[in-house]
Amino acid sequence: MAYISFQPSDYFNTKLYAGTGAIQSITGVGFGPDFSWFKSRTSVASHQLIDSVRGNSSSIVSSSAAAAIDPTGDGFTSLDADGYTFNASGGGGNVNANSQDFIAWNWKMGTTSGLSGGTITPTAYSISATAGQSIIAYSGNGTTGATIPHGLGAAPNLVICKKLNGTGNWWVNMQSPFTAAQCLVLNNTGAVQNASAIWDSTRPGSTVFTVGADTEVNNSSGTYVAYCFAEKKGYSKFGSYLGDGNADGPFIYTGFRPAFLICKIFSGATNDWKTTNNKSPGYNVNNKTLNLNADAVEGTEDNCDYLSNGFKIRRNGNDVNGSGYKYIYMAFAAFPIVSSNDVP
Repeated sequence: MAYISFQPSDYFNTKLYAGTGAIQSITGVGFGPDFSWFKSRTSVASHQLIDSVRGNSSSIVSSSAAAAIDPTGDGFTSLDADGYTFNASGGGGNVNANSQDFIAWNWKMGTTSGLSGGTITPTAYSISATAGQSIIAYSGNGTTGATIPHGLGAAPNLVICKKLNGTGNWWVNMQSPFTAAQCLVLNNTGAVQNASAIWDSTRPGSTVFTVGADTEVNNSSGTYVAYCFAEKKGYSKFGSYLGDGNADGPFIYTGFRPAFLICKIFSGATNDWKTTNNKSPGYNVNNKTLNLNADAVEGTEDNCDYLSNGFKIRRNGNDVNGSGYKYIYMAFAAFPIVSSNDVP
């Protein structure tokens, strides 16, 4: 029996494209993206995160605690039915600069009505319970223990929250291996920390996630966005591994061949949020990386192999495989082990 009733590329896909500094439309994503994460591969430039819930006039930067900005002056025009449209403003800036190579990671959600529950009602949202992913925009109420519906029908393994109308860190909640009070910050290299005022020391449930009264997640005058992901067998996997310090490093089982992978050390040392994907040249050893917390160009570390049922670390650096150090990972699939839609 198939793990999932869809192809992973129906809900996640990576798109590579060349910037022109002029008006252009990019197609070939395979769906209308609800959440797109843009980064120049060949120039020092900030990440740009845009979603259909916040609209075309709001972009946030994963390497910064800064408030949301209008991306139209940086070259962005719209999310489209099969990609995006860019303009020439600012020479294309961080999404369409001339003669630069770009990458965009894209997720599809889609359901925008019928969500209820919680003590805070979302101001807007887009949800795919099928793929286990949602975008939730909300206004804070300043109350400890406030609950917000996520629409996934299962407890999310990962919640990432960012303040929009002011400075605020990117707070990352992982169900495992963290405790209910622990979290990471996406925009820095830090280790796991106890921050009970962020998630109110409460794990997400099957219908809602909980926030404390910290101004970076729940100020009475604050606006926020949360990206929520519940693990789906054959499509997404969230977990941890122990580094062994060996260049022939550990194998991590996911149940699918990865399309996109994030790894982050959380105990033993501090280092960047490392990403690899199955589209950038340099595949197995997968030697093209970007750091989510930094604006640097694509690196050429030989981090890992993507295999049919998981990934294998191929380097002994502390960023991905220090001896006795602990790491989290977040993976999305290219192909599950067991076929779906009659496609192996």
